[in-house]
Amino acid sequence: MASIIINDKENGKEYKLEYNRNALIRMEEWGFNPKDGKNKPVASMSYLIYGAFVMHHADLSRDKIDEIISRIGDTTSLVNELATLYANALNSIF
Repeated sequence: MASIIINDKENGKEYKLEYNRNALIRMEEWGFNPKDGKNKPVASMSYLIYGAFVMHHADLSRDKIDEIISRIGDTTSLVNELATLYANALNSIF
């Protein structure tokens, strides 16, 4: 399964972002719907980010995730990569 590794330069930690069935279920429970991307872009982007942390870093709060993401810079590229990972994870389930 593909993943994305991000490095937090402030604390030197590495975070592996990936989706599995549990992460996708959690995202749906939060209200994520991939069709909402155009009407609710900020919420959709947030769900993709938070959901990607579920598999390996479920103990992190959303506030902590927001801090980490704010330090990496180019979130547009990250969200595009996460959207691809999400689609691949979804397809692998079906």
